[in-house]
Amino acid sequence: MNESAQLSILEGLPSQDGEPIFEAPWQAKTFAMTLQLYNSGTFTWGEWADELAKNIAAFEAIQPIHGSDDYYSLWQLSLEELLKQKGLIGSEVAFRE
Repeated sequence: MNESAQLSILEGLPSQDGEPIFEAPWQAKTFAMTLQLYNSGTFTWGEWADELAKNIAAFEAIQPIHGSDDYYSLWQLSLEELLKQKGLIGSEVAFRE
């Protein structure tokens, strides 16, 4: 996946003036955890983008994304799934509050 395709996954990111906006603290935490784990080399941006794209497509096959709760729920699900795939968390772990 090329860089522009990888960055296109962020098109659905709720933002204002080019900056992400969060409607709840858990959304900001999920966003920050993802960026920190990416920056530490836990996964590549391509792995992350692929997982998020897969989860968005599955969700949108059933219903459209409505607002930041849906979007960040998919973001969080994608993070959890990627960490499970890498063996870093067990299947019983969920970050949701």
